[in-house]
Amino acid sequence: MRHDPGPHPLVWTGDLTYWRSAMAARGDLEHRYDGVGGLLRLQLDLGMFPYFQYDAFWPFEVRYPEVVVESEAVEGVTRTVWRTPKGALAGQTRYCPESFSTAQTRYPIRGQDDLDTLCFILERQTYLPRLDHYHAIAARWGEEGYPSIGLPRSPMSSLMVEWAGTVNAAYLVADAPRRVADVLTLMERNIWRVIEAVIEARIPVVHFGDNLSSETATSLFDRFMKPYYLRALDRLHSGGVRAAVHLDGTVRGLLPKLSGVGFDAVESLTPAPVGDVRPDEMRALAGRGDLVLWGGVPGAAFSRSFPQKRFVALLEEVLGAWQGGPFILGTADQVPPDGDIERCRIVSEIVSARQAGVGRS
Repeated sequence: MRHDPGPHPLVWTGDLTYWRSAMAARGDLEHRYDGVGGLLRLQLDLGMFPYFQYDAFWPFEVRYPEVVVESEAVEGVTRTVWRTPKGALAGQTRYCPESFSTAQTRYPIRGQDDLDTLCFILERQTYLPRLDHYHAIAARWGEEGYPSIGLPRSPMSSLMVEWAGTVNAAYLVADAPRRVADVLTLMERNIWRVIEAVIEARIPVVHFGDNLSSETATSLFDRFMKPYYLRALDRLHSGGVRAAVHLDGTVRGLLPKLSGVGFDAVESLTPAPVGDVRPDEMRALAGRGDLVLWGGVPGAAFSRSFPQKRFVALLEEVLGAWQGGPFILGTADQVPPDGDIERCRIVSEIVSARQAGVGRS
């Protein structure tokens, strides 16, 4: 599947969920911005195209027959245990009130011996698609926006992000390659039901929310990620579904690889000076004139410590470099809790002026 590389309307969207949740935690969020309807209103008020929302981003229920899952939260620390006849796995997260975020402080997979337990869990894992809530949000938003929808994390991304951590996953790949291959095969098998449900539901666009960065995934890509992406994208494309992948870290190593396997869009592209690739390098680096470049406005640039004049200059640089090919202007990755939300309005003004063919003073 390929996009028409001709002229496209300029779309400006962005992930405001982190900023909004922090405002709510502080008690500073206006009531009219509460809930799914409030998120739609917030994006429209700022002149953005509503897309990012997580109330139904992963529309599936995970079940583990023969596995007892216990979770307990005490003073911001949440401990989760998966108990099986093969043994138990335990993971831990901690909420950080200073940053309004949650960090993984202990991964369930600690070493090779834990892979047998993980395989037991995955052999029994079932994803049950639950698309009703997503369709309800889409109907409520109507033609004003398009709510995002995501697949479960791809197998290697799941192993690194959810189960083992990046460093430990790298050791497992080196020390237990056959057992890691078993894990990845089981993960892919389980995801396939969601892919088929998305196709059956005629969802036009899905997100691979893999939170990729070239620093951690480039060396693993060809062997452990590319085969899955090729199979999944072939099936989605044959079913009429287009796909974006979330690359919210360094760009140089992965952008050409993600483009090469056939993604329709690579989302959350963070350019220099925050990222590692200049805006005018990205199209050539992707190697495809029809790939949708998505992002360009770094989350860090919304900080008040990032001069507003420099913010506008970076935005103009991105717009100038990406014109002539399909792109979506977006936050990369999110507006942070201390971000200046009024800068979203500045972007909207500049986008509107360019649409009208008028320069901004």
